[in-house]
Amino acid sequence: MKNCDIVRDLLPLYIDHETSEESSEMIKEHLAECEECRGIYKSAHNVPRSMQTSDCSGSYRYSGLIKRIRKRRLIEKAETISVCAALLTLGLVLGHILFPKKSK
Repeated sequence: MKNCDIVRDLLPLYIDHETSEESSEMIKEHLAECEECRGIYKSAHNVPRSMQTSDCSGSYRYSGLIKRIRKRRLIEKAETISVCAALLTLGLVLGHILFPKKSK
């Protein structure tokens, strides 16, 4: 099943509440229908303590993967801000060139 592969790839992120709302909904629906994936999901809560965060709050973290995802998201946000700033600057420069102030 193709959906099983996708769901299994996303389970660690789903457990850590790092999936989008759409992905979370798709995973919930799939887990309700697929006994095999539901078993994998339930067994994922038996992760060794060495893979948990130091706070051991019951929230399992796959720290290396999560760090890479968060870093990628941060880079994407920085790129978006940079592009917006460049476009704003370009707009201001073009505005001054195309519509110069008239002297009195």
